[in-house]
Amino acid sequence: MARSTIKAIILLALLTMSSCSTFMSDVMSSVVESDISNGIYHAKPGVTDKTKKKQKDKNDAQLIASGKCPVCKGMGKSADGKYLCEACKGTGKYIVTNNNQE
Repeated sequence: MARSTIKAIILLALLTMSSCSTFMSDVMSSVVESDISNGIYHAKPGVTDKTKKKQKDKNDAQLIASGKCPVCKGMGKSADGKYLCEACKGTGKYIVTNNNQE
């Protein structure tokens, strides 16, 4: 008789724990979902491709204003020095080109 009582207590404890875990997982998943949605809703915009393009255009305009080639940054060749810049033909100076070739 003592064995069946122990088995019943263990079974009851397992059922209680499983229902508690089910309840906790339901509650926790809804809390986590609301935290995620709040985080997405209140997120601040980071650096986007549009922001990067604006910064690159600004830097290129500064280089052009100072007379330097925006492709090679006024060096006239690649960073390792092996290749000449095709845009400025190795001079490092900004060259106005006609891009409307037909």
